[in-house]
Amino acid sequence: MSGILKKLRRFDAYPKTLEDVRIQTFGGGILSVVSFIIMGFLFWLELVDYLTPNVTEELFVDTSRSPNIQINLDITVPKISCDSLDAMDSSGEQHLEIDHNIYKRRLDLEGRPIEEPKREDITIKTKNETEDSPKNKTECGSCYGAALDPNRCCNTCEEVREAYRERRWAIDNLENITQCKDEKFHEKLKTAFTQGCQIYGSLIVNRDTVGLATEGATMFQYYLKIVPTTYAKKDGTLIKSNQFSVTKHQKVISIMSGESGMPGIFFQYELSPLMVKYTEKERSFGHFITNVCAIIGGVYTVAGLLDTFLYHSLKLIQKKIELDVRELSQNYVGGSELQSLRNQIQGLSEETSNNLKRNVYQNYVQFIDTAKEISHLESEMYQLSHLLSEQKSLLSALSATSILEDTTPVSIERDNKADEKNLEEENKQKLATILEKSRGLQGDLLEIDPTENTSLKTVHVYLFTDGCMITTRNTNNRGLMKYVYEIMYDLSSLAVVNVRDLGNVKHAFKLLIFPDTRVFQCSSNSNKKEWLDKFDQAKKTKLAQEQQKRESIIEKSPSRSASMDSPSFNPFEEAEEETGLVHPEWFLDIPEELDVCVAQRHFEEALAFLQKAKEYINQFVAANGQPDHVMIDIQRKVEQRQNNLTEVLMKELEVNPDKSLQGGLRAARKAVRLLNQLGRSTQSCDLFLKLCSSMLKTQCKRVKREGSMTMYVRHLSSVVFTNMCHMSEEFLRAFPDSPSCASAYVVWASGELSLFTTHFAKQVFMPQTSLSTIAECVVMVRTQCERLCTYGVDLCYQLDGTLRSPLTKVLRDTRDKLIDSIKLRALDEKWRPINLHTRSSLARCLQEHVVMGLKLDSYVTGDTWLQLTTSVLAFAKVFLTFLDDCMKLKTTELMFTINETLYSVFEAQIKHNENSLRSELNQDQRHFLTKNAEFLLGTVVEVAQKKYAEAVGYECPTLAKIQKEYSALTKGVSPTSRSTKTKYSSEFL
Repeated sequence: MSGILKKLRRFDAYPKTLEDVRIQTFGGGILSVVSFIIMGFLFWLELVDYLTPNVTEELFVDTSRSPNIQINLDITVPKISCDSLDAMDSSGEQHLEIDHNIYKRRLDLEGRPIEEPKREDITIKTKNETEDSPKNKTECGSCYGAALDPNRCCNTCEEVREAYRERRWAIDNLENITQCKDEKFHEKLKTAFTQGCQIYGSLIVNRDTVGLATEGATMFQYYLKIVPTTYAKKDGTLIKSNQFSVTKHQKVISIMSGESGMPGIFFQYELSPLMVKYTEKERSFGHFITNVCAIIGGVYTVAGLLDTFLYHSLKLIQKKIELDVRELSQNYVGGSELQSLRNQIQGLSEETSNNLKRNVYQNYVQFIDTAKEISHLESEMYQLSHLLSEQKSLLSALSATSILEDTTPVSIERDNKADEKNLEEENKQKLATILEKSRGLQGDLLEIDPTENTSLKTVHVYLFTDGCMITTRNTNNRGLMKYVYEIMYDLSSLAVVNVRDLGNVKHAFKLLIFPDTRVFQCSSNSNKKEWLDKFDQAKKTKLAQEQQKRESIIEKSPSRSASMDSPSFNPFEEAEEETGLVHPEWFLDIPEELDVCVAQRHFEEALAFLQKAKEYINQFVAANGQPDHVMIDIQRKVEQRQNNLTEVLMKELEVNPDKSLQGGLRAARKAVRLLNQLGRSTQSCDLFLKLCSSMLKTQCKRVKREGSMTMYVRHLSSVVFTNMCHMSEEFLRAFPDSPSCASAYVVWASGELSLFTTHFAKQVFMPQTSLSTIAECVVMVRTQCERLCTYGVDLCYQLDGTLRSPLTKVLRDTRDKLIDSIKLRALDEKWRPINLHTRSSLARCLQEHVVMGLKLDSYVTGDTWLQLTTSVLAFAKVFLTFLDDCMKLKTTELMFTINETLYSVFEAQIKHNENSLRSELNQDQRHFLTKNAEFLLGTVVEVAQKKYAEAVGYECPTLAKIQKEYSALTKGVSPTSRSTKTKYSSEFL
């Protein structure tokens, strides 16, 4: 048995390792957690997919078509009375004996029911039934002279109205028609538009096209495509249904618009001969288990490969680093390496120095105070050195006198009693000095950690007139010492800052002593206020004492000339060659004054000090031709302060995301003017233009894309060019006489205009934007751009050049669309005159065209007839509108494209007239075609030439050419000697 087990061990594909040999890493742990999450997520997705039924789709020919289909409907017509409802198939035959359940409910104009719904009989009698009626057998109704066939009978009001329509006659009064009286048609006509109607219910018709119509002035068409569908569930349940898609079309039926059709509401059903069948099927459990195993094994394997790769990669990198460090330490110890390290250290030193300078500038107030103190200390050191040299001279003179025995040596003997008295007096003076210094404040304070806000220890603080001493309690109770000295801070080297109450930290203040910060907490708010007041008072007192001390030293210190004339002057010492020239005190203090002005942002005063110092330096003449070191030092400091002032002013003009632009360009006037006075006009101009760009960009972002395209372009162009005009005005004020700056401004304005035109082209030149809208937008932008000419900047040429290419494309696209519309109208053209039915409609039509410049009085015949076709009149209106838009867009470079486009559009229409005239044999119809051609080549071309000449100054050559080429059409003759292709024709293009 044991041998069999040993043999089985050989087939173990998963050998195990000892626990001591396994290594668990942090990266492996993270990878394992991520692997488990991925496994769980994929398992959940697979489970959801398994539980979801699998639906298969089949498509086959529908062989189980039922003879009928049920239609459910609910239609409300708010302003047309319940008049008629017909059902017909695709051949136009009306249905008889239809199974239906249709109801009509009369409504008022506000949609409220007037009466209860009534079941409507929508079937009508057949022709044979109508002829067999008793009335038809006994009599034949009169058509009142409107019937084209003398034997025709008009037994209903509808037949009379149909006869009148065929004659194109108008019925003056329906009450005079006997058939209309019988059918109460007049009463129905009165209520036709004073009531509404709700039609609802269902009907069963053949599976063909169905139309439901009511009277109205608009045709509503709904096209429904139906696909029979069967859905088979897992339990064997079979659901029969239909899938459909709906397309809506709506148009107004009007003679003026040239639209034909029947007003009403139409539903057209188109059933597909194919059927779709969906079948639910369960998924295989074995497939689910296989996928789960694949997910677990795949994720586990990939994770293992990634873990192995990462582990070995990190080990290789670690070994590489160790080898590099070992080689570097063993091999690179030469002079070149040390030199490179030295260069790196120097670079770090320079970087540290720059950072230090930057930090010093940021804390400029403290820096200025420190500079003042250093300056005062330097003066005091100089005075002290002077006093020491005088004392030295005096002591040497006394020593020489003693050696020459000019005086007797002084013997000093002290008595023991006198020593005791002097010692007692000295101690009293020391105690008095300590008491005088400790007149401030003392007390216990709790020290708090400044970062973690935790209590550290209790200290006892003494506030003297010249310093602050901090002590701690003596833990050793032996002796008289109650507190142990910790540290003493000079008042001039510390700053006291109030700390706001936050959490457990209350009634606290800070002591800032570079580089340390200590926080102390008082017992109460009044105690804290007392400490802050005492600190402030002590600092002010010490500053006043130091100022008085400096003034007294300056007054009491003898000059160098007095030292030379004094009796203690040593004639054997070498005389100093530097006699020194005393400069005015304001000149010596000029660096400190400049620092103060820059720190307090008094830039104009700083500039005045600079100019005053430069004038003094230029007028200064050194004595004996020797260089004055004081003057050189002050001059160097003044130049440094001037560079600092320039940097500060340039930062005022820099564009920063965190910087507010609320003040606008007015806030930058001062900085620009001062930089110009400092001789930095080029830099100030550059920064000024960058500021203008930033402000212009901000203003454009505030313009929202709301409303129509025209409103958006009007608002955007107004914002852009108004700001550019304002910036031009500010620029001319800041740089009145600077050609280089003016050139920079022109370049800037050109760049900003390029950005604007790029955005304008993206927004306006869209396929769905009409030419009229584009022309209006372009005119607005050109008008705004012309405002810059007031300031001597004419960028209209650049604007036109940028828009030339997209405008050319738009003109040609519009030309193609117009030609296509002319061809579509030509397909439906029947060359019939326009009947406006009433004189008022005719007068209104004539007035509308007079506004456009077209006089149609000569084409009026009868009372309501116009001897022009609908398509010709529509073309005239469209062509003149197109011409107006072209004239708005005209430039010298676009005139060729405009002329070419006008020729192509007009030629497409006149060719249609020519082709119709060639194929027409009826003389009356040819006369009518000649009349339309005369209108196009005469009236329309004359109006177009007049508009063209008013805009350009001369007539359009292409329109004159086409008028000449097709002049034979006005005489009823087709042109013969004419080339079929011209450079303006669409075939040539």
